Amino acid sequence: MRKLYRTTALAGLLSASAASALAVPLVTFGYDATANKVVVPGNAPAIARASFETALSNLGGPLLREDMEGMSVTDLLNKSPIAFSFGSVTGTAVTPSTEAVSLPITGVFNTTSGGSKFIDATGDVTITFGQALSGFGLYLTDLGDFNGALLTATVALVGGGTAQVDVQRGGENASLLFFGVLESDLNVRYSSITFNTNADTGSPDVFGMDDFVGVVRVTDGQVPLPSTITLLWAGLLALGVSSRRKT
Repeated sequence: MRKLYRTTALAGLLSASAASALAVPLVTFGYDATANKVVVPGNAPAIARASFETALSNLGGPLLREDMEGMSVTDLLNKSPIAFSFGSVTGTAVTPSTEAVSLPITGVFNTTSGGSKFIDATGDVTITFGQALSGFGLYLTDLGDFNGALLTATVALVGGGTAQVDVQRGGENASLLFFGVLESDLNVRYSSITFNTNADTGSPDVFGMDDFVGVVRVTDGQVPLPSTITLLWAGLLALGVSSRRKT
């Protein structure tokens, strides 16, 4: 199992160093403890998402998106798996949901502008991709407010093996996190990602998932020009430095 690096700054970006950045996966976080059921342009999660999507776009393939708005919420009994446009979601307890269903007192929420639907989840949750991806990200809501549950993300690699990162974000109700992982190794692809919130302790957290984004490289042998890669990583590293200076 490879261990991914964990950011220490909002909208942070971690790599071994500028010189060896292409040797490790890119992991981005953007966290807002006071989101209060809204995505605000310019806040840490939105900034992290925009930078991550730029990185995905530079791989050359079209971005795959899912905002959950096509889901049915008529049957809310542990509806698993949940099919979406480029994969499926399974888990201990995953259901299609809306603000009305989840009730105003809960912290999970929709993150799509003008939308209302999202996935409500707890315990082990696996997002399986219909085709192998080189990068994947999503908004996660209401993390860590139940017994300070630790969220662990484990990416399954095509051909075997996993990469793992621990995500601990405060304990605030209705908080917002953007999480994304991008594989810098051209030979590595992701088949799925699993989130776990202390399910083995008997007190897993409840959280929401919305606005998935992923990418497939154009071809296995097609690599962006070195200058493009260098500028991309330099820009993302600058964002991480800027975010750290503001904290």
